[in-house]
Amino acid sequence: QDEELDPEFVQQVADFCSYIFSNSKTKTLSGGIKAEEILQTYLKSKESVTDAILQTDQILTEKEKEIEVECVKAESAQASAKMVEEMQIKYQQMMEEKEKSYQEHVKQLTEKMERERAQLLEEQEKTLTSKLQVSKC
Repeated sequence: QDEELDPEFVQQVADFCSYIFSNSKTKTLSGGIKAEEILQTYLKSKESVTDAILQTDQILTEKEKEIEVECVKAESAQASAKMVEEMQIKYQQMMEEKEKSYQEHVKQLTEKMERERAQLLEEQEKTLTSKLQVSKC
């Protein structure tokens, strides 16, 4: 409780109260009632209120800390989710690039095979034509 207050302030209050109680004369109200006794009774009656306020403050402080922890967790989860999403996008792009590269490679191989096939057919036709001419002779 006092830890949350400025130490200089706490010391000034303690010094002030000590001075007042030490140096002031006991005051008596009409009817013979001493003011100091009334003050002590009043202060004792307020102790429970003070304790309740301090306890409520401690509970609120704990709740604020819990909320802050939950916010940090939520921010962390959100950052993790964003990172996972970015990784998935990069992976998807990489897979698309690989597929594109693969398709280009297949296209090039197909074209090469078609050229080689056409060349082979042309060579076979030339060979066949040459053999036919030789056999006619």
